[in-house]
Amino acid sequence: MIYFYKGPKKTFWFIFILCLYFFPVVGITSEIKASVDRSRLQEGESLQLSLESSLGNTPDTPDLTQLQQDFDVLGTSTSSNIRILNGHSESSSTLILTLMPKHAGRITIPSLEVNGEKSTPITIEVLPTGRASGPDQDIFLEASVDTTTPYVQQQLILTLRIYHAVKLYEGSLVVPENKNLVFEHLGEDRTFSEDKNGRTYQVLERRYAVFAQTSGKLPLPGAVLQGKVATNTKRRSRADILNQFFAMDPFGNLGQESRSIRLLADTITLDVQGKPDNAPANWWLPAAQITLSENFNPEKGPYQVGDPITRTLGLSAKGLTGVQLPQLPQPSIPNLHLYPDQPTTQTRAIGDWILGEREEKWSLIPSAPGTLTLPAIAIPWWDSQTKQMQVARLPEHTLTIVAAPGSVTPAAPVPTQPPPPCVTDTATPINHPTH
Repeated sequence: MIYFYKGPKKTFWFIFILCLYFFPVVGITSEIKASVDRSRLQEGESLQLSLESSLGNTPDTPDLTQLQQDFDVLGTSTSSNIRILNGHSESSSTLILTLMPKHAGRITIPSLEVNGEKSTPITIEVLPTGRASGPDQDIFLEASVDTTTPYVQQQLILTLRIYHAVKLYEGSLVVPENKNLVFEHLGEDRTFSEDKNGRTYQVLERRYAVFAQTSGKLPLPGAVLQGKVATNTKRRSRADILNQFFAMDPFGNLGQESRSIRLLADTITLDVQGKPDNAPANWWLPAAQITLSENFNPEKGPYQVGDPITRTLGLSAKGLTGVQLPQLPQPSIPNLHLYPDQPTTQTRAIGDWILGEREEKWSLIPSAPGTLTLPAIAIPWWDSQTKQMQVARLPEHTLTIVAAPGSVTPAAPVPTQPPPPCVTDTATPINHPTH
């Protein structure tokens, strides 16, 4: 015969033991599970490290000092999951770290302590193929130049091409700054399709005009592409969709997985040539073409003493920026006062070239009747296409000046010989922020 009642204390312990046997306690301890969305990836691609806690509380962000020796942490996010099975509920919370490996090779994600528990280390393999094209690559970046031996301050063209066989969004393409290089965006970006390595890629092409500011060996740093690419869309469960809907961005990329990327183009070494031996010591204008233009207002004389004459001079150069163009020589002529306005410059892209333009306006006021000779203007420059010296010229002009009505002014003596042409011997270096 079995007696269940042996007094209050014995009855309590008997019932307690039965509860432990039939209803084991769960959720008292927390277990941290570490996992990655992929353990094999290419250099320049990101991965996601998930730290899942079996408790409902959101995991605290661990100390990432050791992790950051081999990875850049691009972002963090959290998610929660509740599962109900046969009337029993289980909850978990996950801390997700988006990581970008800093180098290729086998890298170990160290053990991380979260809420007092340590995760298991994970080893991944990063393949060193992020910079070059290959038949298995979904996206890659290429860089090329039209010449590696430009003259100092001569325009060269840097062409960047993004090849992608998957959707690319939230992308940014940045050229690193260099104090010895000046970049000018050359025209609009171009998109097209191209077959390469047996695959069809969408291509985004961007071009820059580059101006080296010093001679010698000069590295042209590789451009950096950062963004996100779409991964293969997978069939999602009802729980996944609900988790997405109640996340911070419920409508962002619903049903579409993505991953972050960072690609680096190869560095190109330039062998920048100095000024040629026959170039003048104090000037340097390497261009494909330089032209001078002018007009007068009033257009024709004779002109009266005291009345202003506006002379507008234009200097344009194909292959130079506006700030590189020099000030035009201002002559000093007896019986003529010259008052220059503030010059204006501009830079614009036309086809494969940067076009620099400079405009100067002079107010000329004659002070005596007679004839005045404006000397010719000559601008020497270096033809970067033919590798020869050239000179852009404007002819001299003789102005006839008459006395104003009712005035008595002795005629100004006519010079027996016109003054020599004005030749500029200075060039303005580029000095503006890098784009």
